Amino acid sequence: MKRTLFLLFVFIFVSCSNDDATDTNVNSININDLSGAFNLFPLAINPEFTSVSEVNIGNNSLVGIVSFGNTLRVFPYVFMTHNEIVNDEFQGVKYAFSYCPITKSSVAFKRNGIFRASGYLFNDNLTPWDEETETIWSQMLLKGIIGEKENISFNTIPVVETTWKTVKDFFPNAEVVTADLFLTRSSSPPDDEGNSNNGNSPELNDFVYGIVTGNKATIFKYADFSNSSVINKTIQGQKYIVFGYSGRKIINAFKVDSFENYSSLEGEFPFIIKNLSGVKFDIFGRGTNGAKLQKPEFAYVAIWNAWLAFYENFEFEE
Repeated sequence: MKRTLFLLFVFIFVSCSNDDATDTNVNSININDLSGAFNLFPLAINPEFTSVSEVNIGNNSLVGIVSFGNTLRVFPYVFMTHNEIVNDEFQGVKYAFSYCPITKSSVAFKRNGIFRASGYLFNDNLTPWDEETETIWSQMLLKGIIGEKENISFNTIPVVETTWKTVKDFFPNAEVVTADLFLTRSSSPPDDEGNSNNGNSPELNDFVYGIVTGNKATIFKYADFSNSSVINKTIQGQKYIVFGYSGRKIINAFKVDSFENYSSLEGEFPFIIKNLSGVKFDIFGRGTNGAKLQKPEFAYVAIWNAWLAFYENFEFEE
C-alpha cells in the first residue's frame, strides 16, 4: 500500500512538474535571440526632482508622466537616453521608469530590487535586468524572458506620454526629474516625434498607442481622434474609454462599466470626460470628487515598427 501511494505521489509530482515546465516555456526566449552584449548601463537610483519652471527643454520634446494621486512625476526622454532606466520611490512605492530610444517606448513598473538596462536588445528593444534575481526582462513584452522570473509579468504603473509644452501649460506644479543624475548623449531623440498618417495601417515610424490583452494589441493612432477626442472601445468584453489629442501628442484609456455613464468634455482639457453625477475626470483618470478611473493593465506608446516585431494579432480603430 505504501509503495502504491509513493508511486502515485511520484506520478503526480512529475506530472505537475511537466505542466509547470510547459507553462514557463511558452514563447521561450534564449540568449541567442538577443543582440548586443551583457554590458550594464550606468545605475540611476533615487533621482532628484525639480520644478517645471527650472527645466529648459524644447516645447515638442516628449515626456512620460507617472501619476501618484495629486503628485505628477515627469521624465523627459532627453534625460533618459544614457541610463534608459531610473529607479525611483514615492511614499514607499518602489518603481522603475524605463525608456527605449530605439522603439520610442516608455513603461513604468513596481520593483523589489534595482533595475538597469542590460545592454542586450530583444527586437531592438531594451531589456531590463534586475539585480535581485538577475532576470532579463522584455520592456515591450512586459515580462521576464530569461532567468528566474521568466514569463512573470511586470506590475505596471501607467505612463502618460505627451509634450513638454503640455506639462508647462497644464501641470506647472509637477515634479520633473533633474538631468543631474544622467549623462547626456549626442543621440538624444528629436523634439517632434509625432505623426500625421490618416490611413488604417500606420507608417513604420508612426507613434501609436496599444492596449495589450494576451497576444493581441489594439492600436490607436493620433489620426483616429480627428473627429472626436473620445472613442468607446470594447476589448475582450472590457469597455474602455480612449481619449486622444493629436495636438498634445497624448492618448490614454480607462476601464468603465458602461459607456452610457460618461460623456466627453470637449475643450476642457486636462479634464476629458464626466459621469452622470457631474464628476469630471482628467487625463490621468483623477476625478474632481477624489475618485479615480482604472487604466489598462498593459498599455503604452511605441513606434509601429516595434509593435510589428513583438505582436502578430492587431485590431485597429475603424
